[in-house]
Amino acid sequence: RGRAVRVRVFVNEAGIVDSVRLVSATPSREYNERIIRQAYEWTFKPAHRGGRRVAAWFEYTLDVPR
Repeated sequence: RGRAVRVRVFVNEAGIVDSVRLVSATPSREYNERIIRQAYEWTFKPAHRGGRRVAAWFEYTLDVPR
C-alpha cells in the first residue's frame, strides 16, 4: 500500500521552484532526497495578484509506494 507525502514548494515570479520542504516524509532518507531533487525540477505558471506575477508557496500530496 502507498504512502502520502506532502511537499511544499516556493515558486518565484518566473514560475521556478526556489525552495522545497517536506511536510511529511517517508522513512527513507534517500527517497526523501530524491523527491526534493525532483521537485526543484518542476516548473509552474506563476501566481498572479492584481495582474502582477507573485511568488507563492504551494502544497502537493504525492502518493508514493512503500
